[in-house]
Amino acid sequence: MTGDATKVDNAIDTLTPTGGGDYPESYNLVFQKSTDPATGWRAGSRKLVVVIGDAEPHGAGTDGFAGCTDHSSDPHALSTKTVLAGMRAAQRTLIMVRRQRPRARASSATSRSRPRATPAAPPATAATTSSR
Repeated sequence: MTGDATKVDNAIDTLTPTGGGDYPESYNLVFQKSTDPATGWRAGSRKLVVVIGDAEPHGAGTDGFAGCTDHSSDPHALSTKTVLAGMRAAQRTLIMVRRQRPRARASSATSRSRPRATPAAPPATAATTSSR
Protein backbone atom coordinates (compact mmCIF):
# COMPACT_ATOMS: atom_id res chain seq x y z
CA MET A 1 0.00 0.00 0.00
CA THR A 2 1.05 3.54 -0.58
CA GLY A 3 -0.08 7.05 0.24
CA ASP A 4 1.40 8.31 -3.04
CA ALA A 5 -1.54 9.20 -5.33
CA THR A 6 0.72 9.30 -8.40
CA LYS A 7 1.82 5.70 -7.84
CA VAL A 8 -1.81 4.62 -7.45
CA ASP A 9 -2.83 6.50 -10.60
CA ASN A 10 0.07 5.00 -12.58
CA ALA A 11 -0.83 1.49 -11.37
CA ILE A 12 -4.45 1.95 -12.42
CA ASP A 13 -3.33 3.18 -15.84
CA THR A 14 -1.62 -0.19 -16.44
CA LEU A 15 -4.86 -2.15 -16.01
CA THR A 16 -6.59 -3.55 -19.07
CA PRO A 17 -9.89 -5.37 -19.30
CA THR A 18 -9.77 -9.14 -19.72
CA GLY A 19 -12.40 -11.83 -19.85
CA GLY A 20 -15.94 -10.84 -19.07
CA GLY A 21 -17.95 -9.71 -22.01
CA ASP A 22 -21.13 -10.18 -20.07
CA TYR A 23 -23.18 -7.57 -18.32
CA PRO A 24 -23.89 -7.08 -15.40
CA GLU A 25 -21.32 -8.34 -12.89
CA SER A 26 -21.45 -10.20 -9.56
CA TYR A 27 -20.33 -7.22 -7.50
CA ASN A 28 -22.91 -8.02 -4.83
CA LEU A 29 -20.86 -11.07 -3.84
CA VAL A 30 -17.74 -8.87 -3.52
CA PHE A 31 -19.69 -6.38 -1.40
CA GLN A 32 -20.99 -9.16 0.86
CA LYS A 33 -17.58 -10.85 1.24
CA SER A 34 -16.05 -7.53 2.34
CA THR A 35 -18.01 -7.85 5.59
CA ASP A 36 -16.80 -11.40 6.33
CA PRO A 37 -14.34 -11.45 9.28
CA ALA A 38 -12.38 -14.17 7.45
CA THR A 39 -11.34 -11.52 4.88
CA GLY A 40 -8.58 -10.60 7.32
CA TRP A 41 -9.16 -6.92 7.94
CA ARG A 42 -6.73 -5.49 10.51
CA ALA A 43 -8.48 -4.45 13.74
CA GLY A 44 -8.97 -0.70 13.98
CA SER A 45 -8.11 -0.07 10.33
CA ARG A 46 -10.23 1.89 7.88
CA LYS A 47 -11.75 -0.64 5.50
CA LEU A 48 -11.86 0.49 1.85
CA VAL A 49 -13.33 -1.67 -0.90
CA VAL A 50 -12.24 -0.49 -4.35
CA VAL A 51 -14.08 -1.89 -7.36
CA ILE A 52 -12.93 -1.03 -10.89
CA GLY A 53 -15.19 -2.28 -13.67
CA ASP A 54 -17.44 -1.54 -16.61
CA ALA A 55 -20.82 -2.78 -15.41
CA GLU A 56 -23.32 -2.51 -12.60
CA PRO A 57 -24.30 -5.18 -10.07
CA HIS A 58 -27.00 -7.72 -10.95
CA GLY A 59 -30.42 -6.29 -10.09
CA ALA A 60 -29.21 -2.80 -9.14
CA GLY A 61 -31.98 -1.32 -11.30
CA THR A 62 -34.55 -3.43 -9.48
CA ASP A 63 -33.29 -2.00 -6.19
CA GLY A 64 -33.85 1.53 -7.57
CA PHE A 65 -30.29 2.82 -7.89
CA ALA A 66 -30.15 5.86 -10.17
CA GLY A 67 -28.42 5.20 -13.46
CA CYS A 68 -28.66 1.43 -13.06
CA THR A 69 -30.90 -0.40 -15.49
CA ASP A 70 -30.26 -4.07 -14.79
CA HIS A 71 -33.22 -6.05 -13.49
CA SER A 72 -31.69 -9.53 -13.74
CA SER A 73 -31.59 -11.92 -10.81
CA ASP A 74 -28.34 -12.06 -8.91
CA PRO A 75 -26.74 -15.52 -9.43
CA HIS A 76 -26.04 -15.66 -5.67
CA ALA A 77 -29.58 -14.50 -4.71
CA LEU A 78 -28.18 -11.26 -3.26
CA SER A 79 -29.68 -7.78 -3.32
CA THR A 80 -27.52 -4.72 -4.01
CA LYS A 81 -29.53 -2.69 -1.52
CA THR A 82 -29.13 -5.32 1.22
CA VAL A 83 -25.40 -5.97 0.75
CA LEU A 84 -24.62 -2.23 0.63
CA ALA A 85 -26.57 -1.79 3.88
CA GLY A 86 -24.44 -4.59 5.33
CA MET A 87 -21.28 -2.81 4.22
CA ARG A 88 -22.48 0.39 5.88
CA ALA A 89 -23.24 -1.47 9.12
CA ALA A 90 -19.77 -3.08 9.00
CA GLN A 91 -18.16 0.33 8.37
CA ARG A 92 -16.82 -0.50 4.90
CA THR A 93 -16.19 2.34 2.45
CA LEU A 94 -16.97 1.50 -1.16
CA ILE A 95 -15.13 3.32 -3.94
CA MET A 96 -16.45 2.24 -7.31
CA VAL A 97 -14.85 3.34 -10.55
CA ARG A 98 -16.99 2.42 -13.52
CA ARG A 99 -15.99 2.85 -17.14
CA GLN A 100 -18.96 3.94 -19.19
CA ARG A 101 -19.78 1.75 -22.17
CA PRO A 102 -19.04 3.48 -25.49
CA ARG A 103 -22.07 5.03 -27.17
CA ALA A 104 -22.95 4.22 -30.76
CA ARG A 105 -21.49 6.75 -33.19
CA ALA A 106 -22.55 7.76 -36.66
CA SER A 107 -19.01 7.32 -38.01
CA SER A 108 -16.85 4.23 -37.85
CA ALA A 109 -14.10 6.09 -36.01
CA THR A 110 -13.50 4.96 -32.46
CA SER A 111 -11.57 6.46 -29.62
CA ARG A 112 -10.35 5.11 -26.33
CA SER A 113 -11.64 6.96 -23.32
CA ARG A 114 -10.02 6.79 -19.93
CA PRO A 115 -12.02 5.36 -17.05
CA ARG A 116 -13.54 7.94 -14.76
CA ALA A 117 -15.15 7.81 -11.38
CA THR A 118 -18.91 7.47 -11.73
CA PRO A 119 -21.47 6.39 -9.18
CA ALA A 120 -22.69 2.92 -10.12
CA ALA A 121 -24.23 2.53 -6.69
CA PRO A 122 -24.29 4.75 -3.62
CA PRO A 123 -21.22 4.39 -1.40
CA ALA A 124 -21.54 2.25 1.69
CA THR A 125 -20.07 5.14 3.66
CA ALA A 126 -18.99 8.60 2.63
CA ALA A 127 -16.00 8.45 0.33
CA THR A 128 -14.13 11.09 -1.60
CA THR A 129 -12.90 10.24 -5.06
CA SER A 130 -11.48 12.46 -7.74
CA SER A 131 -12.17 12.32 -11.44
CA ARG A 132 -9.44 12.64 -13.97
